[in-house]
Amino acid sequence: MFMSESFLLLMLWGLGALAAGYLGNQGAPRRGQRQRLAALTGTGIPVLGYITAQHGPWVGLLVLLLGFAVLAALMARVLQRVDGSPG
Repeated sequence: MFMSESFLLLMLWGLGALAAGYLGNQGAPRRGQRQRLAALTGTGIPVLGYITAQHGPWVGLLVLLLGFAVLAALMARVLQRVDGSPG
């Protein structure tokens, strides 16, 4: 079965999000965490547009919600470190 280019890009974006989360756990500086979040957002928007163009608005909406959940989880980690909260 062939996978579309847009879903391959989405999988690469997901791997980048996993890497950003892993690097955030290694005690990296807060500025680096914010830069990674900005990079994920900046690269995710064109990927979302490409997926929506290829597969329609409902798939695009689903991917938007999934991407938002990933970025919200990473942002919660950044804010947790900024506030100095444990864990």
